[in-house]
Amino acid sequence: GGGGGGGPVQPTTKLFVGGTGELEDSEFRQHFEQYGELEDAVVVRNPDGASRGFGFVTFKDIDSAERCFSADHQLAGRRVELKRAVPKGEMGARSGPGGAAGGMGGMKDNDWKCNSCNNINFGWREKCNRCQEERPYNAQRRTAGRGTNGAGGAMMGMG
Repeated sequence: GGGGGGGPVQPTTKLFVGGTGELEDSEFRQHFEQYGELEDAVVVRNPDGASRGFGFVTFKDIDSAERCFSADHQLAGRRVELKRAVPKGEMGARSGPGGAAGGMGGMKDNDWKCNSCNNINFGWREKCNRCQEERPYNAQRRTAGRGTNGAGGAMMGMG
């Protein structure tokens, strides 16, 4: 069955929270409880217990999740970025190179794609959060999608 076109992103009760740094689960949960009743709140951790720098929060209802999604958040003094969590089955459903543009709440201007595993990373990451590959110095800084018409800056000395 074909995908439902490029319509608006389906609201979801589950949100991805990026940029948490080292944070206690209780601190994480407490922050999000102010937006509504939680089903789950978890900081994703490595086997050694260290935070992987992101987590997921699941609300009991869409309204709470949407209210939370549209707010700005600071956890332990750090600004964190929220994205709607995509159900696993829909992760790979993007069209060819560049994926579905616009309206996805997906890539921001300086997010970058890992050369090793093609994971899309937040702009502030220096290593891929999937395979730990170093960020390439020329990681595509996806701006407005222009600059592919022979305006190449690749040959120009930078600085």
